[in-house]
Parts: sequence; C-alpha cells; structure tokens
Amino acid sequence: MRKILYVICILQLAVCSNAQPGWKLPFFGRPGNTAGSVAARTAHINISQQLNRRLAQTFSQAAAAQNRLPANHYMLFGEPVQKIFKTYELDPKTLYPEQTFLQTSQQTGRYLAARNNRLFLQELHRMKGVRAQIENNLSRLQQEALSTPQPQDPMAWLSEIVPADTTQLFVGEAHGYSEIHQAVAQLVKHLHARMAQREIILFTEFLPENFTWSKRPCLSQIPDTFHRFFAVWDQLLQIQVPVVGLELPSAVDTYCDVRYLNPKGVLRKQTVWASLEGVRLRNERWKKTLARYRALHPKALFVIYTGADHSMYNRPFTLSTAQAGEHPFVAVLYPDKYRAFEASGRFSGTIVEKPMPGPLERLVNRLDFQRAVVKWKSADLPQIAGFDVRIKLSVNLENADY
Repeated sequence: MRKILYVICILQLAVCSNAQPGWKLPFFGRPGNTAGSVAARTAHINISQQLNRRLAQTFSQAAAAQNRLPANHYMLFGEPVQKIFKTYELDPKTLYPEQTFLQTSQQTGRYLAARNNRLFLQELHRMKGVRAQIENNLSRLQQEALSTPQPQDPMAWLSEIVPADTTQLFVGEAHGYSEIHQAVAQLVKHLHARMAQREIILFTEFLPENFTWSKRPCLSQIPDTFHRFFAVWDQLLQIQVPVVGLELPSAVDTYCDVRYLNPKGVLRKQTVWASLEGVRLRNERWKKTLARYRALHPKALFVIYTGADHSMYNRPFTLSTAQAGEHPFVAVLYPDKYRAFEASGRFSGTIVEKPMPGPLERLVNRLDFQRAVVKWKSADLPQIAGFDVRIKLSVNLENADY
C-alpha cells in the first residue's frame, strides 16, 4: 500500500511540474542531473556533516580542558568556539587554498572554528612553558624593571635605544587611546631624524591590505573604525614615510562572529578575527605582505604598528619570530590607567579608575612594575617577557575609544 501511495505522489508531482513552469522537482529528481552532479552533491553533504561533527567534538574537548583549569590559572589567549555565524565573507580559496575539499563559505567557517579549538588545546600546553619561564626569572624581571631609567620624553628615548641593526621595529599598542596613536607618530618622526639616510616604511593593521596612504585617499575603501588614525598617517606623509595597510580584506568590514566559551563558563560572541585561528590567519597573511615588501626594500627599517598581542615574542603566532635576515625589536605602548566597575552590592557599584596592568602583569597577577618605562638589560629576558621595552603613557579616559 505504501509503495502505491508513493507512486501516486510522484505522478502528481510530475503533473504539477508540467503545469507550473516555475516549479521544480527536488534535486535528485530533476531530469538534468547527471551522475557526476549527484555525486558532487552527496560529497558536499558528507563534508558538511563531517565538519559539523568535528566542530562539536573539538568544542567539547576544548571546553572540558578549559573547565579543568584551576581558578587562579594564568591568562590564556583565545577560547573554545561553539558556533560560527555569517560566514559568507569567508572565502576558502583565500583562507585555506591548500584545503581543496572546502567548497563553500559555510564549510570554511566550520573548518575554521574546529581548527580554533585544536589551537586552544595547543595553547594550553604552550602557555605552561611560557609561565614556567616567567616564574623562574621573576626576581631578575623585577630587579631590571626597577633599574630602568625613566626618561622625560619616552618616544625620543625609545628612538635612540633601538639598535642600529634593527630591521623590524614592532610597535604594539593597547587599542583605543588617541595618546598612543600620537606617540607612534612622534616615535617615527624621531626615527626619521635619527636615520635620515635610511628608508623607513610603516606597516599597520589599521589600513586595508596593500593600501598606501596618500594625500587624497579613497575613503570608501577605509572603514570608519580606521578614520581616527588619519591624523597620524598625515603626519608621516609630511616626512615622506610611506604607510602601508596590512589587514586582509575579509577582516576589514567584519560581520562574521563566533560564539565562544569564556573562562567563567559563559557563552559570548566576538568577531571571528579575534579568535585564535582568526589571529593566526591574519598574522600569516601579514607576514607574506612584509616578505613581499622586504624583497623590494632590502635595507629599509620596517615599523610594524599593530595591537600588542600580534607582535610580542611570547604570543601565539607572533609576527616577531625572527625571519631570515631580519632583526626584530619589540616595543609595547600601554595606557597608565583604565576604568573598571567596582561592585558595592549585588546590583550596584561605581566606575573607578585603576592602574592599567602591563602585558607581563596580565600573565602574573602578583607582578606590579610601578614604572612608566621598563627595559631589560639581560639578553634573554625580552623573549621571556615578550618585549624589549614597555612604555605606559598618561591618557585621558574621557577620550578613550575601547
């Protein structure tokens, strides 16, 4: 009886398809489908299902590992990703050209999220080594931090102590402070005055990839979030220091988000490009841009201006890993204070200003380098701490944009 009903239904569908030209049979019933197209569709479904399972499995593993961390664990970079949204900007041929099985942006998103979770598990292991190195050298770090001179003009001082053989000067910032943006402009001006005979090029994540700043830039190519840097680029244009963008196209106007699990066990959302795998993809792309320009400018000083976590020596996928022929130097710029919510009851509290911890203090809570400028004398400490120089700048929190 069921077989008879099935045949009747098929005949009715066929009649409907003849009577209504715009109506189509399901995929596998269309007369134009070849065996090859059916096989391709089947393969697509299988790959998507496998990627779904892999994402669910890796999230479960990463979340369990995160949950096992002690309450006072060291800070990690990245979180487990449960789900990814709005993947239409993810081009598999651009992001994963070697993974030829990825055919759609949706598949690419699931693959990216699963990779992120595997990277999170690797980061748990890597950070144990980073933390051990810091703990084993705490006394030296504290002693040398306390003995660092405190210059009146930190940017002029920094420009003088950058070694002459430096080929890549990484300037990493804590985002959102106009005083830091202006300090970068001052630093480059001092470097230009000191190295008058040397070509200097500034590369930055705050412009689209390969976009070179000019007197009349095409503003439609630059997202609003980058407009606050225009005054900085104009100052460098006046001293003929080119400014070249690094940010890959899909990360400039970002819509793709991930749902991640924070250390408190709460699910949150953020841009995919702030995830571990998102940062890895961006950094790898930036390295290729830098290598391409290095071939054209073999003797130039590259000033590479990004967020601090992209370039510090002890960060995952860091840009400052020494490439052949390159001599890196890492300076990080942080604000001297920030605003925090201080609870006075379950549903009440006040906003207070607190001293901003530096990048090393973020990893070791009991560290407190109460110095605006920190520089290491020992040759091994920069790799352990993550930077050669850390400078805190006085900021007006009324103007902060974070």
